[in-house]
Amino acid sequence: MKLILIYLVLFFTAFSQANELTWNLNDVSYLMKIPNKVTETTVHLLSPYSKGSKGELLPHAIFQRLPTLNNAGNGMEIAYKQELKVVSIRIDPCPNSFDPSLCQPEIRLIWQPLEIDRDENRWFAQDAAVHTFYKLNHDQFATLKKELWQLKMINQSKAISTHKLPLQVHPALLNETTAQNFNKTLNTILLKNCGEENLVKVTFMSLLTPNVWWRFGGIVPGSAKWENLKIPRLIPTFQDIFNSAFEPVSMIHNPGVEMDAIFNIHPDNYPENDNIFEVINRGFRYNDDNDYPVFKNKLDAVERFRNPHFSNPNTLDCASCHYADATKFYSEKRFPTLKDVNSYYAFKNPNSSLFNLENNTIAKEATRVVRAFGYFDNKPAINQRTINDSAESAHWLNTKTNK
Repeated sequence: MKLILIYLVLFFTAFSQANELTWNLNDVSYLMKIPNKVTETTVHLLSPYSKGSKGELLPHAIFQRLPTLNNAGNGMEIAYKQELKVVSIRIDPCPNSFDPSLCQPEIRLIWQPLEIDRDENRWFAQDAAVHTFYKLNHDQFATLKKELWQLKMINQSKAISTHKLPLQVHPALLNETTAQNFNKTLNTILLKNCGEENLVKVTFMSLLTPNVWWRFGGIVPGSAKWENLKIPRLIPTFQDIFNSAFEPVSMIHNPGVEMDAIFNIHPDNYPENDNIFEVINRGFRYNDDNDYPVFKNKLDAVERFRNPHFSNPNTLDCASCHYADATKFYSEKRFPTLKDVNSYYAFKNPNSSLFNLENNTIAKEATRVVRAFGYFDNKPAINQRTINDSAESAHWLNTKTNK
């Protein structure tokens, strides 16, 4: 009996250690730690003009082609020189596809303008963002993967594990003994692999009117210069969201309690089964119990928007992706029994023994939060699509490639 117990202990210890030595959510998606106190600085975070072997991360000439990121902000020049910082990073071995022959690995850097709230004497992130995309060939990605794995192993040796943690600020950044070295090493890896040389796309979300009006769009290299990105299912090259909700309490300290929105630009050929206006727009709803079957039906669309197996940035417009969580939240708030409804299109965890798909951020609760992977004010905000994408990227690295 004693030998059996010893065997079981050794078996489960080995099993646990094997799980520790696998890619996980926080190994492919990194949420950085932004400063809080005014005595802290942002020098540890990458800037647009940070430069490595491939050039500056976001050259000024390209940045100038973007619209104003925040109409209530301090202007684009101050944003570029002082405020815009990398707040999160995503590593994707096979973006927008599950076919190995179509893989073009990429690194995505997510930027937000950071500034000090003089009234509360603390840092906060503006509700605006820029995403920059860098393509790697397979040899470059193999080197990147090796470097990130070595960084993971260094953390592992210091008892910093990512095993089955929900996506969050990276645990190495929450530990005072590892934060500085981890931050420095990760930045070095990024500057080696990202720059103007392999920058292939820049997207943005501008805040035109605080809490009310957001604009999505992007630019890509053209034959002679950078030109506007075509958004899937749209005729215009940008997309606006108006949110007319009224919230009687602070949306920051007391997350949203109501959600109404008007997408003032949408495609003429928008598929009816993907049209979620009947949930997110008061003018399209019955606003009584007749909404229940409509909401129930539209949850299929929401789950498709959140599932990388059914949609991706080449097939889905910006607003549908960014408002999926808010739509689900509002539906279940109106009709709690919808939480028990199972959809064929719901994302299935590729490995429940490794990946924790829980969302513990404000994005899960606040209907006004359209952040996908960054900060709302000074709180982490991650949407479910980002979590699901991260699980697929980690699963790909665990099963389709060698470490």
